[in-house]
Parts: sequence; structure tokens; C-alpha cells
Amino acid sequence: MSCWHIAPHAAFYVAEQTSHHPPKSSYFYIIPEHGIRIDGLVEPMSRFLGNSTAAMMNGLTKLTLLNVLDEKTGQPEVYTLSQPNMYARGILFGGLKFELGDHLYIKVSSSSLVADVDFKTKGLISGTYNAIQGVIEQGHEKLYEISGKWNEVMEIKDLKTKKTSVLFDCFKAKPLKPKVRDISEQGEFESRRLWLKVTDALAERNHTVATDEKFKVEESQREAAKKRVEDGVEFQPKLFRQLTIEESAEFGNEHLEFVIYKDHALKHDAVKHDVKKMEEHVFEIAPFLPGQKFNDKFEIPAYEKLKEHA
Repeated sequence: MSCWHIAPHAAFYVAEQTSHHPPKSSYFYIIPEHGIRIDGLVEPMSRFLGNSTAAMMNGLTKLTLLNVLDEKTGQPEVYTLSQPNMYARGILFGGLKFELGDHLYIKVSSSSLVADVDFKTKGLISGTYNAIQGVIEQGHEKLYEISGKWNEVMEIKDLKTKKTSVLFDCFKAKPLKPKVRDISEQGEFESRRLWLKVTDALAERNHTVATDEKFKVEESQREAAKKRVEDGVEFQPKLFRQLTIEESAEFGNEHLEFVIYKDHALKHDAVKHDVKKMEEHVFEIAPFLPGQKFNDKFEIPAYEKLKEHA
């Protein structure tokens, strides 16, 4: 599990592994004050490519603008985003380098607009790192072209007017560092606490200790999974519930599989524009801020929590 926030009462994020076979993790992010919500599922797969390794980021991100309503349906505008893959080059020889590659697709619920952004990987001889090239289309008509570097400056060109403007300038943007509670306050399975000995060993470049500690964590997880099988207990996430068949048919939910268990309450809060209530429901999910404690319902599977409120 992973929990963090950006400044008190601003943005909140939580993620949890929702499937072990195959491994999948669900995540939830929300900025109550600005009506921005993100739900997602990631199913990473590893590939070894000679001197490179790749993390294939299967899954989907659903972005909901709670305060932007569709004129026809009256429902919040929803976007879906796929994810580019991640590559580590030079793992055996040469300089180690990380880059993003392949396509990112963005679709919107209110129209037929589609964005296709190609994250270019550097060739052996030519090319450059971090370059992107994309297009925004409606039907078969190209409306805009996107170019630049995703870590520097990205530009967008209107194909009708031929005018080019800056889409996003990373040099002028101010990143906000995520904040987490102190290790002593974190739960047993929160990622930073769970992997602390591994990350500390890596920071000290002690790969032997890092490997040993990694094995201990993974072996503990395997033993827990084995015991569940022996006891006839099915793995159930604590913070996310499975979507119903009807919910899975909604735009943006096709590949989501899971959603935060406070979904209905948060949607009700959004309709009423009740930011305070939305924050209260977020804090009932898990402790985000320093000093907040796990409530007595935290360890209960998400579907059981919903039964109690039914």
C-alpha cells in the first residue's frame, strides 16, 4: 500500500495491490477543492531486451473533472489515458539510462476527440532522449500536432491556423513534492516501511543486503499467499472494491476492474460540491496526514466495509 498527500487539504493519493495472480495495483487520487479525481489500474509486466529491460505498463487511468459537466448528460467530463512503457538501457554495459517509450492514448467521454502521443525512444545511432510526437484527431480529421520533449518544453500546432504555441513548459512549472507520514506512523504494509531495508541498502550501494532483504519480503508474501490457499481464503483488498457489471460498462471503467470503496459517497459529495465532506470521506479511507491513526475498520476487506453501511 502507498499513501501520500500534497500539502494539507490539497491532494491525496492512495494505492493498493488488488490482485496477486496476475499482479495488479489500483490507485486513487483526488483534489477535493478543485474537483479533480483520478482512478486507475496498473498491471506491470517485465521484459528483458538484451542490454535493456522494460516495464510494460498495462492498465488504464480514468480522469474525472467533477466540476465540468457534459451539456448533454449533465455528468462530469471523463478522460481515459493509457500509459507509456518504461525502459532501462545499459543494464549490462555502457551508461545506465531510463526513458519512456511507445504510445499514450487519451479519449474523452463528451466527444470523439482522441490524442495519440508517441514517446520516442532513442535509436542506437540517431535520435534523442525524451522526445514526443503526437496528434489530436476527431474522426479521421487531424486538428493538432504535438511535439517537443516531455521533460522540457512541449508545443502544440493548430493545423488550421498553422499557429504553434507552448503546451507545457517544464522549466516554468513548479513541482510539488509528495509528503508521507513518518515511518513510525506507517502501517506494516505501507510501501516505504515494507521496503525500507531494501531501499536503505540500495542507497548505500550494498546490493547483497538489498537482495537478501528483498527475498525476505517476497518470501513473507509467498507464505501469506500459501496460507490463504490452505485456509480457503480468497485475497480481498482493503481499500478498493470490484466494479459491478453495470459499472464496468460505463465510459472509462472498461479496464478499471476496481474502484475506491468510498466511491458512492465521494460522488454524492461532488454533486453537492461539499469539499469538507469529501475530505472527511477521504480521511476515512486511510490516514494521510501526520498524527492521523488507522481506524478500527481499516483491516476489514472493502466489500465487508460496504456491507456495514448498506
